[in-house]
Formats: sequence, C-alpha cells, structure tokens
Amino acid sequence: MSSCMHQSTAENLRKVVLGHFTPEIIHVAKIALFANVDDGIVGPNVERRGSVSSRPTSKRREEKEVDDNIAALDAPDKAEKPPIIHIPATDVFETLKKLETKLFSIDKKSCGVVHSTTEQ
Repeated sequence: MSSCMHQSTAENLRKVVLGHFTPEIIHVAKIALFANVDDGIVGPNVERRGSVSSRPTSKRREEKEVDDNIAALDAPDKAEKPPIIHIPATDVFETLKKLETKLFSIDKKSCGVVHSTTEQ
C-alpha cells in the first residue's frame, strides 16, 4: 500500500485493497502496521467494529481499517518523519505487483482512458 500511495488517490487505493484482500488479511495488516510504527506520529490503534446500521452510508469494519492503514502510512510524511516499516519483500512482491497493476488500471479508467493489462 505504501508504495502505491504516491502514485494514486487514496480512494482508488482503498478500492483496490478492498477488492483484492479479505477482511481478515486487512485486519492482520492493520495489527502488524500499528505494532511497528511510532505511536507519537501515527497515534494509537483504534479497534474497529462492524457497522450495526443498515444505512448505505455506514462503513464496514474492513473499510474503516483500510482508511486507518492509509492514514497511518501517510502520517510520517505529514509529520516530515521518515517511516521505519520493515516488511520482507519476498512476502509481498507478487501481491504488490498485482495491486499496482489494478491501481494503474483504475486510475486510467477514472481519467477516461482505457488501459489493457495484457503485454504486447
């Protein structure tokens, strides 16, 4: 997510994450992220609950957690502090590649440009 934040809007990133990852993986990622970031910059981890309202404007737990993760990853930039987050590249490389491809496709579609993900 972090590497995609500077290439797209937060809303498009949110859509891709919600479309690609299960609620359980999003929750585990949030726990891992907040366990390894500076509380003084990011703030405490807020435990999210699922929506109890049937209103269409209510967010599901995973939507709130994706927003929390985006805010946590953005906080060091806003505080002008370099982030210190260690994630083994071998664990995330393929997922990151797929995520960036989908994000690029969504950005092109939102600009009215049709993008093919097939290589020539």
